[in-house]
Amino acid sequence: MLRFLCVQKNCVYGNLIMLSCIFRVPLESVLRPFYEKAEHAGEDQMQVVRVRRRHIWKDALRAFAKHDFMAGVLISVHFIGEEAADMGGPRREFLRLLMRSLITESGVLTGSDKRKIFSSSPLLVAQKTYFHAGRMVATSVLQGGPGLKCLAPAVYAYLLADVDKRRRLVNVEDIPELEFRDKVKKVLNFV
Repeated sequence: MLRFLCVQKNCVYGNLIMLSCIFRVPLESVLRPFYEKAEHAGEDQMQVVRVRRRHIWKDALRAFAKHDFMAGVLISVHFIGEEAADMGGPRREFLRLLMRSLITESGVLTGSDKRKIFSSSPLLVAQKTYFHAGRMVATSVLQGGPGLKCLAPAVYAYLLADVDKRRRLVNVEDIPELEFRDKVKKVLNFV
């Protein structure tokens, strides 16, 4: 379970020197202001997201890509064709379905089930799909939904800025292209 978040900031020492510093911050202290704000949010302070169950990824991408979407505002989810007031249940269900569709349908991730890495797609970059996928994961975590529980350990360590750990965790099995993986294995066996 993620208990700390690594935050990178520019630090100024004196008037002349700027350094990039990484701080380990307890995740609870980062999330607390959001949770406190969300507890007191009224209907007028919620962001409505309308989705179809059979098109979660497509509808969520449309909602998150809107120019007026605010990632820090509590979402109220309405499944089209269903009658239900969102008192938290539909939102959690949507976030669970969203993370599953991000993993399986978006094209953002590739690799085996528990060792996913980020795909390399210029089209997804141009369409800002990686950006929106990141906002979706952040929104899910902030609003009580799941995160990405499928990342390769080395990718997870990279995101946490743990250089020593990610070097130990890099694994040939994380290479999704079978042909390339076999070539790397041959080179490693030769050396």
